[in-house]
This record gives sequence, structure tokens and C-alpha cells, in this order.
Amino acid sequence: MKSYIFTLLVFSILLAGCSSKSLRKQRKLYKKATTGIKYKGYKSTSKFVMAESMTKYNKQQPDSQQINTSYAHLLLGYFWTVSERWSFAFAEPEIVEEKNDVNNDSHARSLAQSLRVITLYQAGWHKLAALEATKVSLKVSSDQGFGRKYEAAVIYLLMGTLYIKEKDFNKALPFLAGFSTETGIRWPHQICDAAAEFQSGNVQQGLSKIKIVSQDPTVPKPIRDELALELAKLETQSGSPVNSSLFWPSVIGKIIWQEFRSSSNPAFNEFAKFVEDVAAKL
Repeated sequence: MKSYIFTLLVFSILLAGCSSKSLRKQRKLYKKATTGIKYKGYKSTSKFVMAESMTKYNKQQPDSQQINTSYAHLLLGYFWTVSERWSFAFAEPEIVEEKNDVNNDSHARSLAQSLRVITLYQAGWHKLAALEATKVSLKVSSDQGFGRKYEAAVIYLLMGTLYIKEKDFNKALPFLAGFSTETGIRWPHQICDAAAEFQSGNVQQGLSKIKIVSQDPTVPKPIRDELALELAKLETQSGSPVNSSLFWPSVIGKIIWQEFRSSSNPAFNEFAKFVEDVAAKL
């Protein structure tokens, strides 16, 4: 018995050591991505280009469709994240935090923190992402009133994605429902709903919902193909535990951006193209 306890203790120490080593490596990679002349140069340029571009953009819009610069930076950060440009993606939330430290806007700072965590997860630095997630100072409620449609869509997108990355599908659902309402892009909510069923142990309900999404012609083909592939695996491995995160494909962020950009709602279409134009200038 003593030998067993000793072996278990040694194994636990080794495991903790490996975990600590992995976290140190991720911190090092993060530091490399967020320091240096290129990073600082990008931040300065982004502040200038975005401010100038936003002034021109808002002058051409009615009051109801004007955009707070912070939300444009947040959406640009999301664009860099799904494009896997980590340094640029990390710079954008830092710009928002610095801007809103002065303005004392805790809401915008919290969204910036959320975007950083999303990017860390997307980069594969999961231990550091989980640690940073504990620092998100304000959990934005999905039922609070938001002013403009643009800002609401950005908030719903960021918070829904954050909870997905943390594999808390039930908390993600109301945000993705809001995103669906604002943009008309409904399939992310449908997939999340199915993933929540799997996570709760309701395998048959989850399978049924995923099958519906995988056969829906309005869902982008890359998503349908990946879902169909996962369903086929499950059918050949009946009885195996279902990992609900399998039904949130890694390509989904890029596809959401493409859908956002080609939205039938001209307001969102124009906003996404504006952000891509700023990205091209940078």
C-alpha cells in the first residue's frame, strides 16, 4: 500500500512539473508575440489608422449606425485571430484596454480581456488561456440592453466564442442566440445547442440536432462536411464517450467571419468590409 501511495505521489509531482513547464513555454511564446519593435510599431499604426478611418466612416453613417472605435478594434482583433496573426490579434485588445483605462469603461476592458483569452485558445496555448480567463473582470450579461446593432453583434460574438473555448456551451447559448437575432447567422447557435446536449449526456438528442444541421443547405458546406465526418465516426464507435467539443469545428471562426462579411444585412456587410479594409492598410 505504501509503495502504491509513493508511486502515485511521484506521478503527481511529475505531472505537475510537466504542466508547469508547458505553462512556462506558453508564457514565453506569448511574450515573444507581444514584444519587440514590430509589435509596438503595429500598435501605434493601428491606433492612428483606425482613428482616421473611423472618423471618415462615421461621417458617412446615420447616428444609429455609427461605431465606437473600441468595437472596431475588437472586431479587427477577432479578424486577426481567425487569420492566425497572433501578434496583431494581441495588440488590438491592448489598445482597447489602454483607451478605456483612461475612459474608465470596465465593459470595454472586459471584452478586450475576453478577446485575449479567445486568441490564446486559438493559438493552442490552453493552459495560459485558462489562467487568463480567471482575470476577466466582468462577465457581460446576455440580457442587458445594448445600444447599436454593431456593438451588440460584436459583444455576442466575443462572449459566445469565449464560453465555447471554455467548453461551457450552456453559457454560450444565449450569446449565440443574440448573435443569430442580430445577424441572421443561425447555425453557430444550432451547433452549440447540440454540443450542450452531448455535454449534458443527452446523446440521442445531440445526434439528432447535429444531423439536422449537417443536412441543412443554408449551413456552409465546410461545416456540414466536418459535422458529417464526426457523425460517421460516432456511428462506427457506438458506445464511446462523446466529446461535445468535436462539434465546434476549428474552422468555425473563419466561417463565421466569412458569413458576417457576406451577410444579407448591408449594415453588417459594410462593417466587416470596413474592418478588412483597415486590416489591408495595416
